[in-house]
Amino acid sequence: MRQALKRFMKSRGLQVFLGHVFSSYLRFVKATSRRVTDRQDTRAYIFDNLPFITTFWHGEHFVTPFELQDGVDVTVMISKSGDGEINTVAVQDLGFGVVRGSGANDRQTGERVLKRGGITGLKNLLSLVRKPNQVVAMTGDVPKGPAKQAGMGLVTLARLSGRPIIPLGAATSRFIRLKTWDSMVINLPFSRLGICWGEPIHIPRNLTEDEQEHWRRVVEDELNRVTRKAYELAGRDWHV
Repeated sequence: MRQALKRFMKSRGLQVFLGHVFSSYLRFVKATSRRVTDRQDTRAYIFDNLPFITTFWHGEHFVTPFELQDGVDVTVMISKSGDGEINTVAVQDLGFGVVRGSGANDRQTGERVLKRGGITGLKNLLSLVRKPNQVVAMTGDVPKGPAKQAGMGLVTLARLSGRPIIPLGAATSRFIRLKTWDSMVINLPFSRLGICWGEPIHIPRNLTEDEQEHWRRVVEDELNRVTRKAYELAGRDWHV
């Protein structure tokens, strides 16, 4: 009986069903929440910086898709886990493309990061992010941790593509925080929705290992700043 239950929980049919439920729930959260931002020119800001890479902390990211504007091609990197299957259905429901793979918290440089088996999706993102009108989206930290630590794969993608990273913070005034590796937030409806877009981070192509680590920390610091500001706009403090 236990094995049958496990197979059912991993079944494609259940994952598709949960993905559709999840996307519908996120639309409900958006429809019932009041958006507050410190940047009034969001649409112009997005289009002026295309193509670019946007990033957000894992577990703080569920309402970020609604910030990506109509008329922009968006592709999201999603891990190859069971949860990733559910998220893939939900993201496709919301009208975005998906690349399956994982980032890297490996501190090694450049091509060595891209060759790691767990981050083959970065190769696909590298070709996509050079296209006009394109945004690629990926979490800054890598499943399963360390949480809130930017991975080197994100820096490598920006370095090799020549496109900027623009961190994005989003938070709701009402939420449930789970005891998971990433302190996952379940955003609740009827909230104040705080949104904060960071400044574009342009990473030079030719860098030493120490220089890449410097830029990784720049991305991490800006991700922390925009996330903290989003919570402030939502009327909450950010505690993880």
